[in-house]
Amino acid sequence: MKSKLNRKSIIVFLGTMLLLFNFGITFAFWASSIQGDLDQTNGNISIGSWQFLPPGFVGVTQNGNGDFITLDQIGTTGYPASGQYKLMENIDYMNNNFTPIENFSGEFYGDGFIISNISISSGNNVLGVFAQNSGLITQVGFHNVNITYSSSGDFTVGGLVGENTGTISFVYIIGSIDVDSTKLTNANNEVMSHQLNVGGLVGLNSGTIHHTHSNMSIFADSTASAANPRSNVTANTYTGGLVGRNISSGSISISYATGTVNASATGIRNQGNSTSNAYSYAGGLVGDNINTASVSSSFATGNVTATATATNTQLSYAGGLLGQGSSTSSYRLSSQSITGGTINTSGTATTSTNLQLESFVTANLGWSADNWLFETGNYPKIKENTYN
Repeated sequence: MKSKLNRKSIIVFLGTMLLLFNFGITFAFWASSIQGDLDQTNGNISIGSWQFLPPGFVGVTQNGNGDFITLDQIGTTGYPASGQYKLMENIDYMNNNFTPIENFSGEFYGDGFIISNISISSGNNVLGVFAQNSGLITQVGFHNVNITYSSSGDFTVGGLVGENTGTISFVYIIGSIDVDSTKLTNANNEVMSHQLNVGGLVGLNSGTIHHTHSNMSIFADSTASAANPRSNVTANTYTGGLVGRNISSGSISISYATGTVNASATGIRNQGNSTSNAYSYAGGLVGDNINTASVSSSFATGNVTATATATNTQLSYAGGLLGQGSSTSSYRLSSQSITGGTINTSGTATTSTNLQLESFVTANLGWSADNWLFETGNYPKIKENTYN
């Protein structure tokens, strides 16, 4: 009798363990599939805790072996720009020329990994690792992204995204941008305006950017030239360490930029009655922030230069934080070198020591130590990302 009871107890015990094991797998699968705000204080699971691919996601790796794909396959046949992608490891693009991913509207989760050594020197007139983004790009680091481009006509360049209408969060980028553009009138009596938007992270933003930082060395030059004696031309350059131009309902918060920014605009008139004008906007964080857009709880530290050359009107706007516009609860470095005709003083001046100090940043910018790592002698780092 005792033997039968012992066997029954063992069977019940094993059955219970099996039930708990299956529940654990089900819960892990459910937890790994949670999407949305990555802030763990909101009760959601950090993307970095995913142990495998959730349903519907495609993994991205260096060589795309097995069931995975390479970074440049996103947007190709079978892997639409509207899809869901997760970075599975660090990727080194080995300075090969990268073709921008066009019209991305899906989700790209970096899982804290790094994409490095990307060179962009060709493409359409909207450039970046992602030319356009209306989806979500989050939790990824970009090291040594270098964009060198010369073209005619208007164009927009961002280290990560050219034109952003979506969301970018928990992302950082390091590298350089060197671009110049020329636009030439082709008819008498033509009135022509030429525009160049360049930003370390995003060229033109009307979406949402938060928990990001950029260390990009930027040089941008636009030239508008009147080929005919009765043409009127205007060159406009908008350049920022994080975003070139923040428009519409664009929102930038809890972000910073540390790279140098150089913006130049040149208007060249012809003989006769032609006119030329030039406007240059350069900001440590944003070149131009229009009234309906917002910049808050952010800072910039890089040196800024804006120059404009033309026969009729030549205006240059430069600021340690913003070339033009206003901000809320944001800071600029008191020791920045700012060169331009009109200096924008938006942002409170402070020291680099303060901007590296956890107590100052959390108290004055409202940043959370749950999301940022503070180290002596360094600006804050995003906790969920890898740094070299």
